[in-house]
Amino acid sequence: MTLCPSDKCSGCGACVAVCPVGCISMREDAFGVSHPEIGPLCTECGLCAKTCPVLNPLHLHEPSKCYAAWNSNAEERRLSASGGVAALLARLYAGRVYGTAWSDSFMAEVKSGIADDFKGSKYVQSHFSEDTYREIKSRLKSGEKLLFIGTPCQVAGLLNFAGDASEGLLTADLLCHGVCPERYLTEELGHLRKGRNLTDVRFRSNDKYNFHLTLWDGDKCFYDKDQKLQPYFRAFLEGISLRENCYGCQYSKPERPGDLTLGDFIGLDGQVSSVSVNTTKGSEALKELSAKFPELQLVEHPYSDRLAYRPSIMEPFKKSPLRAKFLDNYLQSGFYKAVRKTLFKDIVKAYATIAYWKIHHIGHLIKKRLLK
Repeated sequence: MTLCPSDKCSGCGACVAVCPVGCISMREDAFGVSHPEIGPLCTECGLCAKTCPVLNPLHLHEPSKCYAAWNSNAEERRLSASGGVAALLARLYAGRVYGTAWSDSFMAEVKSGIADDFKGSKYVQSHFSEDTYREIKSRLKSGEKLLFIGTPCQVAGLLNFAGDASEGLLTADLLCHGVCPERYLTEELGHLRKGRNLTDVRFRSNDKYNFHLTLWDGDKCFYDKDQKLQPYFRAFLEGISLRENCYGCQYSKPERPGDLTLGDFIGLDGQVSSVSVNTTKGSEALKELSAKFPELQLVEHPYSDRLAYRPSIMEPFKKSPLRAKFLDNYLQSGFYKAVRKTLFKDIVKAYATIAYWKIHHIGHLIKKRLLK
């Protein structure tokens, strides 16, 4: 039997976790995108189809409140994306939170951890293992109250998998641009680190490295490229290298699967989070969070303010005209070379633009001095 169409599958892995005979595994296709593969031991019990969030969509919630939010403690927020609200939620649920963190080999994976593990955006698909699915359900069944922060498709897969046990689960879905297959970042990092010790990978932060891909060895940054000049980052942001399902994401609309929805509040000055309250459970959690952490600043806004920026909340991010070229190049030479062939002209133009403005700025300074 087969599950949902491959161009709709998000790779959430819930079908793998729910299979009672362990005959489903995630396999990469020719483009490095993971999909479920059903083996010959299948008993056709149908549990995978009943759990798949594409075949069995969740009831979605309409937001009741919308806030601009940020942690006023700048040092705590420094390594967070935008306002740092997710990190505060993780602190509130210390020891009882699951989200995406880097593994020792810098694969993004869903696991339990502390707030610092989850700080910063990881612009790649995170692996949600069957063991983690089962661990969450087991803890919920034992009566624990847990928090899960993830993409909306991951939230949907987890809620379908957990079933009635999800009553004790608070979910925060992210306003997701889309995700790149795991293999892409693994290959990129393999070339960029050049054997050097790697302790952190960052894409977003509240410092001078925001929207730069940076690689770190302790406190030393040994690789730093702006989003316009860095091929992996640029391909992600421009919709060239996402999973195919992301271009038709069923969650890119105001109605959401999570109790809370977190993202950037596009259009406001500074790096500020948007927080949408979608359920009573989410409302109670936000009140508790605000009471626990007085540094959390909340300013209510009309929801229409957040909807003014359409991608990821009114419509999926658009597929780039360069995607077909990238996929052709990928089959010929793999990700690292393919993305550079695809973006060569654009990145050369970006370097030329930067050089022009630097020269223009230097000329302006010289002219000012000569006129004194």
